[in-house]
Amino acid sequence: MAEFSPRQFDDVRVRRLQDELTPLEFKFCENYLQSDNALQAYKDASGCKPNTAKRQAVALLKRDHVIKYLKARKHQILIEVGEGIKERVLKEERALAFATVADFFDSSGNVLKPHDLPERAQRAVASFKVLASGDIEYKFYAKSGALERISRHLGLYEKDNDQARPIMLAVDPRVDKKAALAAKKHPKEKAGPSGQE
Repeated sequence: MAEFSPRQFDDVRVRRLQDELTPLEFKFCENYLQSDNALQAYKDASGCKPNTAKRQAVALLKRDHVIKYLKARKHQILIEVGEGIKERVLKEERALAFATVADFFDSSGNVLKPHDLPERAQRAVASFKVLASGDIEYKFYAKSGALERISRHLGLYEKDNDQARPIMLAVDPRVDKKAALAAKKHPKEKAGPSGQE
């Protein structure tokens, strides 16, 4: 059985709903999602006059298949935006975690100015100060916090989590039934590990 990610599932759902739309409805929906203005979306999709566009736009927004498509597309857009944000956060974390001292010096050993730093080094700088001598003093974000967050994201602590979980034993259901029947027949007797009380 094939497994789908939420993104793939939404993509398939949107395509199926899109198949139910006419070309005009599709253009209207996509324009509406961009502008959030039904009148303008219909005018852009159809090229008709404003009075007609208003009536038609209102009518389209009442159609079930159009409503379903718009909801599905909005959800799909939110997932796409969320994935973009997730990637940006990871990029920031990587920059903090993997910036090195070497990123702050040129090939002659001179300290680089902030605008000359590589991008990942710039992201790792919490603040900087230009001293009276003209030298630059950098302060950095904590590397350990970024490394820990990346490690958690990658599941590097799962082994620790597995060790902390209680051990679950699989028991043969037939044995459970026998034990239950024995307990009903002899409710006051408790069997120990060797069958003793």
